[in-house]
Amino acid sequence: MIFDYLSEKLDTEERFVLAIDEFQSLVNSNKHFSSIFQRIFDTKLKNKNIMIILCGSLISMMYSETLAYSSPLYGRRTAQIKLQEIDFSHYSEFYKGLNNIELIEYFSVTGGIPKYIELFNQGKNLYRSIKTEILNKNKFLYYEPRFLLREEVNDVSTYFSILSVIAAGNHKLNNITSRLGVQASSITSFLKKLIDLDIIEKQVPVTESNPSKSKKGLYFIKDNFLRFWFCFVFPYQSYLEMDDSDYVEKKIKIELKYLVANVFESLSRQVMLKFKFPFVIEKCGRW
Repeated sequence: MIFDYLSEKLDTEERFVLAIDEFQSLVNSNKHFSSIFQRIFDTKLKNKNIMIILCGSLISMMYSETLAYSSPLYGRRTAQIKLQEIDFSHYSEFYKGLNNIELIEYFSVTGGIPKYIELFNQGKNLYRSIKTEILNKNKFLYYEPRFLLREEVNDVSTYFSILSVIAAGNHKLNNITSRLGVQASSITSFLKKLIDLDIIEKQVPVTESNPSKSKKGLYFIKDNFLRFWFCFVFPYQSYLEMDDSDYVEKKIKIELKYLVANVFESLSRQVMLKFKFPFVIEKCGRW
């Protein structure tokens, strides 16, 4: 067994780093793997000069199997990192020669995900890349949101309905429930799950003294790529399934500026907080 081998070889002064990628795949193949790994760690590796890094792309499963109190591995971690998207400030390194407006447009579509950035960095213009990589039903970005959500939740259709309504400009809870034809109590858990998955966020007026209890919250899709997809792909899939991407492309060329405007506002707030003012900015947000 590999851990027996490692246990015998780890008597050196130099720390050994063991990285296990897509940890959730091991759990999926054997639901008791976390317990097995906990026993291995406690009996063979705990006192060895080793750093173990567990990586996973499914937020909910990584939490339940490594961070939650009920997890066999609970209390054994020394640190955790929630890997964020690439910051906009680095976009000029990927798309050389573009001005800030063009960079914001790329950021509004790719959202800082390395793979998406790579696909859009092939010397093509933005709209041609969108047509080739997203509006094409044979490319993986066309189905990407479905795969992402299917891995995290069971009832994908309900989450898709909520996200499509928000993407259409309905940000108040009353408007969302009205468009869906449901009671607020029936979608509260779904909204909380989407917030936990970092897909949507609840924004309250910056002037609110107790934001967590504010009833003036608005819901927005946080992820740039998902926002773009639910604005321009999901509502027009009937066209795209018939290979009619020209109509959708025309809508994107007309309406993308509205989506970019929201991203610009968000980036402006981030830049504002980095400025060195002769006073402390305690809050920076919308009203």
